[in-house]
Amino acid sequence: MEAKFGLIPETTDNCGTICDLLGFSYGPEGLGRVVLVTIAPEHSRGGHYHTDISETIYCLSGQGTIEFRYDKREGETLAFPQKISCIEIPPGTWYRITNTGNKILLLLCVKSRSE
Repeated sequence: MEAKFGLIPETTDNCGTICDLLGFSYGPEGLGRVVLVTIAPEHSRGGHYHTDISETIYCLSGQGTIEFRYDKREGETLAFPQKISCIEIPPGTWYRITNTGNKILLLLCVKSRSE
């Protein structure tokens, strides 16, 4: 694993890097998590949902799409950063983010437990 940001912990694979910047606990006193994510061109991350965690995703640079599915129904696909630069994903919403550009897509993800 090659260090991309010089912060620990981080995980790197062929899709990009995931680096925890803050927090690891979602308990009553937990801060949630702040995560820096890179996605390589023509790659995707996500393809999952969280049952009790909401996530706000900020697009810092690059371009891509985010595909949503709500309650196992058909969803929608939005492009960013042209149309959105920040999106909140409520618990139970399936999503996948795809880099549609030719440069790294850089995202800041803020995750917190829903009450």
